[in-house]
Amino acid sequence: MFPLTCNAIGDIVTLASLVFDIIRALNETRGSVLEYRVLAGELNAMHTMLTAVDRVVRDTADETLRYEILKEVDRCGQDVQNALARIIKFSALGHAGTPVHSPRIKLARQWYKLEWRFLQRGAFQAVRAEMQTATQRLTALLVISNADGAARFRMSLSAQFRALAERDAAQFRAIARMTEMLSEVKDAARHDLDRDFVNELFMSAPSDVDRKTVAVAVLCVAVCAGHMSDHTVQTALLLVAICILLRPGERKGNALVRDVLYTERNAVTLFDALGRRFVLPIELCRSYELLHATLTSLFSRTNGRWFVETHAYDIMDLQTATVASPNNWSTVVRIGAKIEMPNVREQEQSRDVM
Repeated sequence: MFPLTCNAIGDIVTLASLVFDIIRALNETRGSVLEYRVLAGELNAMHTMLTAVDRVVRDTADETLRYEILKEVDRCGQDVQNALARIIKFSALGHAGTPVHSPRIKLARQWYKLEWRFLQRGAFQAVRAEMQTATQRLTALLVISNADGAARFRMSLSAQFRALAERDAAQFRAIARMTEMLSEVKDAARHDLDRDFVNELFMSAPSDVDRKTVAVAVLCVAVCAGHMSDHTVQTALLLVAICILLRPGERKGNALVRDVLYTERNAVTLFDALGRRFVLPIELCRSYELLHATLTSLFSRTNGRWFVETHAYDIMDLQTATVASPNNWSTVVRIGAKIEMPNVREQEQSRDVM
């Protein structure tokens, strides 16, 4: 027997705790195996989350915020990779032990359990704490990024609504202007129609009747129509009478028609056999007979009038060299055309020589 002192009791408690830790480390359901699997699962989940965050955050519009998030993601990814590299030797703990394993494998598995419990457990607890802190930082940055995205989306949506409202307002203003212009056109057309009616009524009166007489006649008709229930006709007649009385005095007279200036553009240009140039109205050249009568009048005072009177001449288009005939007369002799009398027919010249 040895005496029990305080130190002895402390040693016994320490030894008992050590034995308890060894037993717990070797336990498959509550020991090192479970802790390893939990930590490995957390690291793999962290790696997956970092990959997703890196892919999503690259679309952030804020350059500074995106740089900070990507830097934090890269740092956390390096920590996860380092932690996974450190626990790779304990990968055997991720698989369940079976009775078919050799004693050597079973002994190595038990040694991994003890090494995890007494050498690596504390270090990986610190790693887990750092991962939790990094996760909190990433969460805060992601919240800021989401808030920034929401604010930008709200601004973009407001800008789109503002643009749509401005476009609709512009369209409404354009429609209002078009409606106003249409109303003005209708009013002007109605006013012109009324004025034309008054002008026609006034101008159709005999020459010895003045506007006062016409107005009195219209007023008499309006008085006779006073017994009608609908006063539209009476009102219209009164307005007509007022318009007639307000018209200034006009005199009917005959006006001379202004002279029409004929040029090569609105007439037919003729170069006769004597080399003269005539600009003839198309009314004098509508047919061969009309042109022949015109040429007879033009050559009536010349010595060579015989070939015109005997129809011993041709009419030819200067541009196409087409000789005019009754069949193609309208296509050769037309407004703006240039025609000529190229020569007198040979038989007539021969007869003249003889």
